[in-house]
Amino acid sequence: MGYIAKGSYEIAAPLCKTTLQDLQDKYGPEHPDVVAMMDIITIVYRGMQKYKDAAKMQLEIALTLNTLSALYGKTGKVEEAEKFCRKAVEFRKRVLGKTHADVGKQLCNLAAICCHRKQCNEAVDYYKEALEIFQILLGLKILIQ
Repeated sequence: MGYIAKGSYEIAAPLCKTTLQDLQDKYGPEHPDVVAMMDIITIVYRGMQKYKDAAKMQLEIALTLNTLSALYGKTGKVEEAEKFCRKAVEFRKRVLGKTHADVGKQLCNLAAICCHRKQCNEAVDYYKEALEIFQILLGLKILIQ
């Protein structure tokens, strides 16, 4: 990715897109290497000042991370599921803002994983954060103890 380091984003963009397609063809759309390439494309879009395209790619990354989390969870690889879910929360917060409904939903997913892993204190914290988001969105004031 020397073109990116040099700031040659116009050259890097089509190369990255081709690499992304190759990775998707080889591994499928829900593979960690695909996510990594999508993140690189986000960097390229930002360098090209295509901020809407960068944001759209970040949302795709969040969706893919959430899918990876669900797939790992269903196969019993809960540590991996948690890792990808945490990343999905991070991406959603970055792109959508910390008080978006999708962030709240993703936090609930993460809390459920933490419950499964017997990380009850963390789960409660994530559920509280999600509840605060939903309260803001709905204009409610509910006391949490």
